[in-house]
Amino acid sequence: MYNNTYKSCLHKILGSLNKGSIAAQSQLGVFYYNGTGVAINKKRAIELLRKAARGGNKNSQSNLRKLGLRW
Repeated sequence: MYNNTYKSCLHKILGSLNKGSIAAQSQLGVFYYNGTGVAINKKRAIELLRKAARGGNKNSQSNLRKLGLRW
């Protein structure tokens, strides 16, 4: 069930991402960073977090700050 929950969530995030959702970019970045429902890919995670941060997403900005990175 745990795996199906993340697959369902990931499917919704990808749908929103395709519509240009900045929040979806941020959430997918966190998923990639932590390996939640996807393989860990820190490079892709940071790309998504930076893109969302540049779009004004406060969560992404905060997450990048915590990692000692700029957006």
